[in-house]
Amino acid sequence: MVLPAADPVSRTARVRLRLTSPPPGVLPGTSVRGEVVVERRTGVLLVPSSALREGAATEVVVVRDGRAQIRRVVVGLRHDHLVQVLYGLREGEQVITLGPEQIGDGQPVVVVTP
Repeated sequence: MVLPAADPVSRTARVRLRLTSPPPGVLPGTSVRGEVVVERRTGVLLVPSSALREGAATEVVVVRDGRAQIRRVVVGLRHDHLVQVLYGLREGEQVITLGPEQIGDGQPVVVVTP
């Protein structure tokens, strides 16, 4: 039960829950954070949000033949640090996730994996 509605500024709401099998350590009056899943999609292309260059257009930087290629993309749903790419990127393409806004089109790049 949510009473009466979420605060439009803090986006919080008071909710009363009854746990049938509470995990150890959960006490009455405990503050929790939760999410409500409104839509779930499978088989979608996701990139870390750190890969996006957002300005007048949303772009990613793709590594192609050792060079940076700036690519305009259309994004969909966002969740935490992941963003769905609807158009402009193909599965398996490498995107730069560390400082893509500082890389120019055609700039030589070296892929470093952890």
